[in-house]
Amino acid sequence: MLLSKNNFFWVGELPDQYCSESFLHVQSIDEIPLEFGGMVCISYQDGGQTDEALKRFYQQTGRWSWCVYVTDSTPYSECVTDGVFEEEVALHEWQEVRRRLEAMQDYQSIDPIIGWLGVNRRRRIMALKRLESSTIYSYPIIDLFFPDVYSTYRYVLSEQNRGVLEAEHLISRIRVCSNCNSGHLNYVEVCPECSSIDIDSQSSLHCFTCGHVGDQQSFQRRGKLECPKCLTQLRHIGVDYDRPLENHVCNSCTSLFVEAATISQCLSCDEKIKVEELVIRKLYQLKLGEVGEYVSTSITAKAVDTW
Repeated sequence: MLLSKNNFFWVGELPDQYCSESFLHVQSIDEIPLEFGGMVCISYQDGGQTDEALKRFYQQTGRWSWCVYVTDSTPYSECVTDGVFEEEVALHEWQEVRRRLEAMQDYQSIDPIIGWLGVNRRRRIMALKRLESSTIYSYPIIDLFFPDVYSTYRYVLSEQNRGVLEAEHLISRIRVCSNCNSGHLNYVEVCPECSSIDIDSQSSLHCFTCGHVGDQQSFQRRGKLECPKCLTQLRHIGVDYDRPLENHVCNSCTSLFVEAATISQCLSCDEKIKVEELVIRKLYQLKLGEVGEYVSTSITAKAVDTW
């Protein structure tokens, strides 16, 4: 059931000039009741403590129906809360959310993502970059509501295809391993003939007399240029010799080439993959889509606004 009173909860450290009588100060997330609908502000100076409190809060059923604020923003909190707490704004938003919740016929069975986006249309599903994650990006709010989902990216893509979610704007575009989906890749230049990574840049010369091509250092004789094969003195470039376009050499197969090939090596599974065979992922900020709008409004007992 919905909270019978406007009980709002302040978790953690009180500010120096805390004067609001609207909020009940508690020390732990566990002290907050499990009813649908409410407002909570999490107040810790330590960002890690804030993030852990948010994760613990969302582990409990029905938290999509709550307004959630923090006093100090973190990259994680920006993806799962309604922002930094300002009392007047927060109270106004809660009244709007409560009005929509009270109009719902069956808010207990609604999909939490549809419910979370539906009760506050300013909310967006945002991607968070985490270098410690193999996939680099994830959608934290999806992780919180569906902890058993294998890939939040695939979940979001599926919901986009169904029309539940709609892409709003592009956040980032990355390439991931086609074998394990890791985004931790190393791009390596290799020999185009044998794919060896043992290649070097070199300045080469081409002797017109005998056709010998070699490293410029091998032509140096007593301060002059001399072909090491036919011993012809090379005085004039374009007449006695020139510089070939091939400015790389492979130390494995001795091939000379102009441009190296590039392959990617996955740092997670060690697979070597051609760059053009990598999987491109587009990470979007998302909002409620057309189907999500329909589901959200279809469980509403009466029209609360035009949305």
